[in-house]
Amino acid sequence: MNIFIRVDSSNEIGTGHLIRCLNLAKALRKIGYDSHFICRDLKGNINSVLKQEKFKSTILKENSPEGFVSSKTGITHEAWLKVHWSVDVRQVQKVLQAEQADVMIVDHYGIDENWEKEIQKHVDKLIVIDDLADRKHVCDVLIDQSYSTEGPMRYQDLTPSSCQLLLGTNYVMMQPIYSERHHDVRVRSGYIKNVLLNFGGSDLNDVTGMVSKAFINAKKDDVVLNIVIGKQYKYKEKLTALTHKNHNIKIHSNLPTLAELIEKCDVAIGAAGTTTWERCCLGLPSYIITIANNQVYNATQLSDKGCIKYIGHYDEVTEEIMTNNFKEILNNKNNSIWSQMCLDLVDGLGTQRIIDKVFKKK
Repeated sequence: MNIFIRVDSSNEIGTGHLIRCLNLAKALRKIGYDSHFICRDLKGNINSVLKQEKFKSTILKENSPEGFVSSKTGITHEAWLKVHWSVDVRQVQKVLQAEQADVMIVDHYGIDENWEKEIQKHVDKLIVIDDLADRKHVCDVLIDQSYSTEGPMRYQDLTPSSCQLLLGTNYVMMQPIYSERHHDVRVRSGYIKNVLLNFGGSDLNDVTGMVSKAFINAKKDDVVLNIVIGKQYKYKEKLTALTHKNHNIKIHSNLPTLAELIEKCDVAIGAAGTTTWERCCLGLPSYIITIANNQVYNATQLSDKGCIKYIGHYDEVTEEIMTNNFKEILNNKNNSIWSQMCLDLVDGLGTQRIIDKVFKKK
């Protein structure tokens, strides 16, 4: 079976889409299915990881000669494609025509039914990964790994009646290490000794720096702040200067997995992206600051359920507000119920469930 994956990563898009597709592709490889990634060469991308993992990839140029032209379809994130959808689909069709294509997986907020209708002509099965539910799809399978009280109703008018819906945290695509450690991980309780701080690979607005300063203001010298940054983080020099003055701040970068650090920490502060599920799977209570508008729904839903505490959007949370929040965060010794709720939400077996339901022969 030849599987193609259309996904992008960049400073604007983040790395989570490509990473979850990579987790799925690795699992498919174990049952004998190869994946061919089709990605655009966008600023801040992590396409190099595909070569490191020995996956075939086709890298599209960032812009077409005519540049980005809006399709005026009302798709919120259509500019993320960097080209008109019709240009993108022609480029992808050219790749598919060179090889037999059985399955296309698409994970892109800038793609909707217009693109998908054209690709359906070239593949036997079209699988869409989405978690916004803000545009129409014409696909055979839709995977949405986010938590939502709306259930299938969320996609009622956005997908064909024949579409197989795989919805909820039972389908989170994660590295195997999370399911392996899930049942043995400790339920968090007692004094806070280690805090995890992570706002993704690029953190364009340097929420990391703001929260770090607020941590220093809290004057908890017996608590260690573990900061995770990515290659695209451009404020590293300024952040490193803080560690010279504050020996209880540690910077971690280019980690192959966050699992060990998540296990070590007692509480986390981060965004509402894909690492949300990794923290939940290993029972780590989290305080959330959203760094993109498309994270707000997820943060609100999880906050209402009690699995996170939502502080607010990045442009609303000041250093002073965050300093006050640290008084609660660092003095809360009763996190056991919260930690258990996280563990109950995500078990790390989502990738295998997807393979069992979509790819394995009946």
